Amino acid sequence: MQLTLILQLQIALFVAFLLLVICIIKIWLQRKALEQYRKSTELFKQSVNGYQESVELFRQAINEYEFLLKEHGIDTSKPKAKVPQQ
Repeated sequence: MQLTLILQLQIALFVAFLLLVICIIKIWLQRKALEQYRKSTELFKQSVNGYQESVELFRQAINEYEFLLKEHGIDTSKPKAKVPQQ
């Protein structure tokens, strides 16, 4: 009787230990996945910032171009005449 009780207790402890190990592995995998997500989010933020900077530079270039056109008296409000196709 006492031997089976000890055996049942050992089996219960072994199962509890296995469940603990499984939980630790799951937590480790989740942390690893979260770290990868954090890195990809950081890269995405950097690419968005780079895109915004390039858009701003592009806008500045357009403004400079329009200023030069006005400075040289070139009117851009009229559409250019189309070249007849032959």
